[in-house]
Parts: sequence; structure tokens; C-alpha cells
Amino acid sequence: MSKKYTWYWNYIQENNKGRQNKTKEKLYRRVLSARRRWSKNYNLPLKEIDSLIKESLGGYCRYCGEEITTENMALDHKTPQSRGGKDSISNVHIVCQPCNKKKGILTHKEYTKLWDVVFMWDDEAQKYINQSLSSQVWSQWN
Repeated sequence: MSKKYTWYWNYIQENNKGRQNKTKEKLYRRVLSARRRWSKNYNLPLKEIDSLIKESLGGYCRYCGEEITTENMALDHKTPQSRGGKDSISNVHIVCQPCNKKKGILTHKEYTKLWDVVFMWDDEAQKYINQSLSSQVWSQWN
């Protein structure tokens, strides 16, 4: 293990107590793989991706409040590439994978607005909307 990436390993050790070492090593490799993939796919500097990951792990998803872990982290474009968003560190953030998938073609502002509307309803309605409503349907309403 490279000394350069020991903080990933330390995070995984601290936050995955009770799991087998094989699982911890798998999570460690997943983080290293994700950072390389994101850097290559979006032409972003590894150093800046590292700082994004470092500040996000252990924090919470900006949308649903789920804790960001090595298992559920996803790089999200605030303004999607399909809608003219750039591959820049200022246009990306780390959220949980379910929110990243549900957000789809929505911008950060639109998805935040959707969550504000969802939280006005009772728990059963929130659960239904969270599971059923696609971002494409929401974008047709605006």
C-alpha cells in the first residue's frame, strides 16, 4: 500500500469495524479505482478528486441525508453534461449513488427543488415518490 493513499485505508479501517480484512481491501481498491476512473473520464486532476472524496466520506448526501461511504459514493455533475455542464471540479460533487441515479438529467437546483416538494408530503407519499418518480417526468412538469 502506498503511503500516499493511507488516509483512504485509515478511513476504511475506522468505518468498517467488524468486517473481514478482505472486504476492507475491496473497499480500498474501489476508492482508488473510482478516483482514477473519474479523473480519466472527466479530465479532472487526481489531487482535486482526492480532496472531494476526503471531504465527502463520512459526510452526508446533500439530497437525501444518507451517509457517504466508500460503498455508495458517486460523482455527480451539478449541471449534467447532457444539458451543457462542463467537466470541471466546480461542477461536480459527491453524493450517494441512488440520488445520482434518480437525479438523472436534472440540475442541482431542480433536484433540490424536487426534494423540497417531496418533504412537504407524509412519509408514505415520500416513499412512493422517492421510488417511482423519474427525473424525466419531473422535467416535463417544468
